[in-house]
Amino acid sequence: MGSPRSKKQLDLQEIPLNVPGDPILGRCDMAIEAIYRPSNTELQEYADNPLILALPEFRRQEILDSMTKGFKLGFTAQSRSWRKEMRLLALARIDRVWVLLPIHIQLVDWFHIALRSRYVHFQTTETIKRIMQSTYASIQRGRYKVFSAPRSSHSECMPVLAISGVGKTTAVKMVLSTLPMIITHKSYKGEWLGVQQAVWVFVTCPHNGSVRSLLLGILGWFDLYIGTRYVAEVGDQAVSSMLVEKVIMVLSIHYTGILVIDEIHNSLKSANRTDLIDFLTNIFNASCCNFVVIGSPEVEKELKRFQTRRRVGSAGVAKLAPLRDGPDWKSVSDAIMEQDFQRRACKDKEGVRKQLLRRSAGMPAIAKLVWKLTQYEGIFIEDAKGVEGIALGEVTVELLDTAADRGLGLVEGMLEAIAKSDYRKIAELTGAAEDAVGAYLESMPVDSEQRRAIEESQIRVEKFIGTVTYLIDLGVRRIDAERLAETVIAENPNLDANATVRRAIFLMEKGVDEALRTQPDDEHQKSSSGARPNPSRRSDAQSDGARGRKKPRQKSGR
Repeated sequence: MGSPRSKKQLDLQEIPLNVPGDPILGRCDMAIEAIYRPSNTELQEYADNPLILALPEFRRQEILDSMTKGFKLGFTAQSRSWRKEMRLLALARIDRVWVLLPIHIQLVDWFHIALRSRYVHFQTTETIKRIMQSTYASIQRGRYKVFSAPRSSHSECMPVLAISGVGKTTAVKMVLSTLPMIITHKSYKGEWLGVQQAVWVFVTCPHNGSVRSLLLGILGWFDLYIGTRYVAEVGDQAVSSMLVEKVIMVLSIHYTGILVIDEIHNSLKSANRTDLIDFLTNIFNASCCNFVVIGSPEVEKELKRFQTRRRVGSAGVAKLAPLRDGPDWKSVSDAIMEQDFQRRACKDKEGVRKQLLRRSAGMPAIAKLVWKLTQYEGIFIEDAKGVEGIALGEVTVELLDTAADRGLGLVEGMLEAIAKSDYRKIAELTGAAEDAVGAYLESMPVDSEQRRAIEESQIRVEKFIGTVTYLIDLGVRRIDAERLAETVIAENPNLDANATVRRAIFLMEKGVDEALRTQPDDEHQKSSSGARPNPSRRSDAQSDGARGRKKPRQKSGR
């Protein structure tokens, strides 16, 4: 293997899923020690199987409830009163809106069934010896039995197909979040196992479609999360056939339950199609794992060309399409629109919901972008004056249209594609739209409110510097001068520069604690008069400062 930062390693970085950095699976990157459920929680054929008993029990309703609770963001009306900066920060929550749909039930069912079919024949070495010896003894006594029970001759595959932006990868990750990634088995019922069970492995086909890189990426996943050195073992010169054999061996010895291959259409390009078909066919026949392939709709046509096509999608094909007006769209749009950080609640929710559907073409990824743009636009202009046609401080159809036109209009062809419901074109432009909207939100033009905020900041800083400089000239230590200036500006930020200096001198002479408890009325009057401080105070304070003590003052001059 090359150096620690060789080109091969750099090419493989994006193939194994970065689990710690994933917004859904971020906590799943650690191996956990096996805890075995009671045998009576499984069917008889699974009842004494440690790899199955270490999995979560298949209780669909409880699993769905846990997903609903785990992915629900929630919202409180108090957030509408947060200061503008806090509400702007909260807009990141919109990206984390994930909602359960019928596709999740289909995937939950398939994952649990597929994992059990994968592990059903696993037995510990001692158990196998015991069964074989008992079977042999029975045969020798004239009671004939088979030594090995029949088992499935191939793997199971679930294709998850949809255009980009509908949520196919997100749906799979949401279900994976209910399953451990790696389970460490030390012993079971007193028998040593020493197994690290890879319940699921998640990789992404590289953009260049290289099947060789995909194979190395699968080995790299085990290096990354289990600590092996399989990529180093195969070396740089390994041919594809050797890599396929190595991958099958690794998937087998780590009892991989499900291999998830995302963006599989990248490797189904004409130049790589044959290599990928050969690889998948070998995995099918080796029964080393079950797997999920995630890709665009045209993948289905390619999968049908497999000589093993009867096995692909044997449990069905999970297809997602852009949402239409109905229960699913209502669930998704309710969750998105709940994250509303305007000063007032939206009055025309149904009108806004329908417009959000039109402006997103029913694609959740675009709907989130449009809603984030709408929220930013609303917060951005809420204190403006004379904004024609838009009610300030709440979401309206007009505000949503304005935000969508400005944001999505940055991507050439996006608005036209959405208007025509050209889903393929939308899918092609979704990535560019996400990048463009992100850049747009970071560089929106400065409005009068923002300019005012800058000017006010400059005034505060100038008052602070001026007050500190004046106090230092009076002989006050810099640290004390800065503390006094900060106290005065925080106490009453509306004081002008001269009044700020006078108040700081008052605090210095009075003692901060006592001065904060009592502020003479005539001090408040002078704060608004704009008169400069009495020069005589400066000379007195200077002489006092030289002696390191404060001189009592006569209040008659104040």
